[in-house]
Amino acid sequence: QYNVPEGWFATDPNDPYSRINELRMLIDEIHHQGMRVTMDVVYNHVYDVKNFSYNRLVPGYFFHYDNNGIMTNVSGCQNDFASDKKMGRKYILDSINHWINDYNLDGFRFDLMGLLDIETMNNVSMLVKIADPKGIVYGEGWNMPAALQDNQRANMNNYLQMPSIGFFNDRFRDTLKGSQWTKHLGFASGGTVNFMDLLYLVTGSTIDNYLFASPNQSINYVECHDNYTFCDFVKILAPDISEDKLKDYAALAISIVLISQGVPFIHAGQEFFRSKKGVENSYQSSDDINMIRWSEADSNWDNVLMVRDLISIRKEYSVFRYDRKSVIKDRIHLNNQDINGSSIKISCKGIDESFIIIIKNDYRYEYFDFKGIGTIIFDGRRKVSKIRSSIEMDKPGVYIIMKGRQ
Repeated sequence: QYNVPEGWFATDPNDPYSRINELRMLIDEIHHQGMRVTMDVVYNHVYDVKNFSYNRLVPGYFFHYDNNGIMTNVSGCQNDFASDKKMGRKYILDSINHWINDYNLDGFRFDLMGLLDIETMNNVSMLVKIADPKGIVYGEGWNMPAALQDNQRANMNNYLQMPSIGFFNDRFRDTLKGSQWTKHLGFASGGTVNFMDLLYLVTGSTIDNYLFASPNQSINYVECHDNYTFCDFVKILAPDISEDKLKDYAALAISIVLISQGVPFIHAGQEFFRSKKGVENSYQSSDDINMIRWSEADSNWDNVLMVRDLISIRKEYSVFRYDRKSVIKDRIHLNNQDINGSSIKISCKGIDESFIIIIKNDYRYEYFDFKGIGTIIFDGRRKVSKIRSSIEMDKPGVYIIMKGRQ
């Protein structure tokens, strides 16, 4: 049912007009509040092949099969939709057009995008951009063993063929949070990483062909609805960690997301240390696991304000959101690498100002001399305006100093 609004939130799910009109009203109201709406779409498989309408019209045409004539199951859902077939592609594009034109959606997030083909995804992006030049298309670009040829798959390895499509940057996630496969703590959770990797990630994963051609292709995140939340994962790897230390690390992680070049992605509730009680894949879990506990926002309001402040700084200074690799390479450089691995210092040139960004992941005391007068605009926790010649730091965090006009 690719084209049917979910009924859980409708006042009467058995009334199709209730589903349709109430979703339209919801999207209109969100737009009225100055926000935009991106919808998660799952075109890579269907729930019930036997009763899927198009399969009943043309049995077998819309899915991939192996050499033995058995339906492939790379999606893990017993079937893989054949987006590369002419009418399979048309079905997806017609569906996207329907959601754009009938519901006024602003973008789409593609589940298991690597199972779909590049031509289809580029056509999707074109439809979205025609409707709204600021529209966004991004997805899970994992390289999966689909029935498609390698050069046809819409995965991260083929980013050059999809210049206007974004990809979840799992290297950003694993370097900062840590990898659940290697069980190694990431930089934002107090672990040690290669500082050049960290620099490449903070600068949009584009320099020296690190991952992408454009920072707009990099969806920077440390947690989403899949896998562990940041706090749950760190507690698994460091079960004796104190609550205060855990929150310091979580604050550092979200801070790095917000000051990095590329597209920042924040999981709902991440700003107040959301937990899913240690459940990794919670798609079948109860509300007790998946619910957002708004009371935790109240009890962690300082961190909510920290996130607001960083978003404000990101919007105010274009140096945090360059959209071209050449500009990033010219204007952002490693300033000084502490030989003890305590912090990384990055120099950034804006249009009128220059900045020093210090990213620190431990509790050792550090003193940094600005070599002149500067203004601290973010002190690791809040947006400030402190004219100083130096800064002292003894907690994990992001520290931003503005050095004045050029």
